[in-house]
Formats: sequence, C-alpha cells, structure tokens
Amino acid sequence: MDEKNFDAMIDSYVENDPREYLKAGRKRTDDDQRTDISADDFTRIAGPVRQRLATRAEAPVKRRDYARIDALLAEYAADLRAAIGFERRAGILKPWNVADTFEPWFRSLDDHGWRAPEKSAIKSMLEQGDEIVAVDFRTVTMKRRTITREDVRQFALDQRPRWQVDLPDSMRPSEFLAWAGFPTDEAIEKLEAMAVHVERQGLIRTSGPRHMVGKEYE
Repeated sequence: MDEKNFDAMIDSYVENDPREYLKAGRKRTDDDQRTDISADDFTRIAGPVRQRLATRAEAPVKRRDYARIDALLAEYAADLRAAIGFERRAGILKPWNVADTFEPWFRSLDDHGWRAPEKSAIKSMLEQGDEIVAVDFRTVTMKRRTITREDVRQFALDQRPRWQVDLPDSMRPSEFLAWAGFPTDEAIEKLEAMAVHVERQGLIRTSGPRHMVGKEYE
C-alpha cells in the first residue's frame, strides 16, 4: 500500500471536517482565477465575494451538508469570475489610458474656466495611474497629486523649446503664455474672484466629472 492509499483509508474512518472542505474548495477557486492579478487587487475583488460565501455557508457547515457546500462553492466561483470580469472591463484591472482618465472631466474643466491650451497641457501632464477626482477653478486634484494653474503654466514654459515655431528669444514668459492662448494674469484674477463667489454660493460642486453649474455661469 502506498502512502496515498494509506492516507485515503485512514481518512475514510472519520467524515471530513466540513470547515476544512469549504476552505480548501475556496482556495482552489482562488488559485484557479487569480492568474495575472496582484495579491492586493485580488483581495479587494474577492473580499466581498468571500464575505457572501462565509455568510451563506454557516448553516450548511453546521449541518455537514456537503451537497449544499458544493453548490455554494460553485456559486462562489461564478460570482468571483463575474467580479473579476467587471474589474477588467471597467474597474481596477482595466488598463490605464489618458483618454479614459481625461475625457470625462472635459466639461468640468470648461465649467471652471480652464482654456483649451491649459486642458491640452493637463492631458499631457497625466502619468500612468493618475486618476482625476475633482476639478475647480484653481486645481485639478488626483488621488496621488494635485495640479495647479501655475503648474500648468510652468509645464507650458518648459515645453516651449519643443514648439516648432519661430518665436523671438526676447519673448517674455508672460508674452509666450498669452501667445499660446493661456489666460493672462488679469484673467486669472477674475477666475479667482469667480471661484470665491462660486464657493460661497455653492453653484459648482467639484466631487465628480459631471458638475451642477449655476444659471449665472451656464
């Protein structure tokens, strides 16, 4: 008798512990579906699905109802597969790209007085993994960092040597920015005044890509 058959014979003397049976089945499903997903992302995705399994499994485990446990494990596998599929299409597993990050906020940037050259610069400033979470008159806020109007202006100035145009070397930074279509200092002061007024009146919310704009600014 080899070791495998010996172990199987000894195990047959006592019914398996349903808790270990359930945990082993859950682990097999996780191992099968984890594939290329990082441990942290997989935990975030699988966590709610595991919670449902644990809640549903209480009575079958106590009853030693292996048929029901098998059915729950099959449901767990289907739910986990669906959760991973959703995250690949529209969630944390979807590949990052500039368009998906920037375009939902295009109207919000308009609402808050960001001009076309500024929006183009912001789009160019986005880095892998950036996610915009709020826009207002002064800043574009992301999960990891914040871009200010001054940051955008400085970015444009830094990019000036790449512009394939014949500009006089004597052109001052403010003149270059005005030539490129950026708001003048006077225009920025007006935007700042508008920002203060809007914040006081609560006319524009900055919590999402679609904003409520007061009639005065439509």
